[in-house]
Amino acid sequence: MITVCGSLTTWITANPSYCVYTIDKETLLPVKRETYAFDLEEANASGTPDWIKYSDWTQDYQMNDLSPSSYLQIANKIQADSDFAASYMQRATRNSSNYPTCDGAC
Repeated sequence: MITVCGSLTTWITANPSYCVYTIDKETLLPVKRETYAFDLEEANASGTPDWIKYSDWTQDYQMNDLSPSSYLQIANKIQADSDFAASYMQRATRNSSNYPTCDGAC
């Protein structure tokens, strides 16, 4: 499971991105992760990147928090549900049209 935030580079043909983590000030534990990205092809055509909030892990993956047990639930769901796994990979590449699709064999 990819849990490292994306990159401003286009390595592995993904659209550039950065993450913002919200930390609980009492426990100092992460409670929210948001990813901001832009479409590289669109930015090249227009000359300007349009940064958008691309994902919010607690909302998109219906996570209660960012605890290890919540990540385990997501990993189990990726393994059991191929549609969810494909959606996860689409988000992981920030919807890059250059990233190869995956079938049941991979």
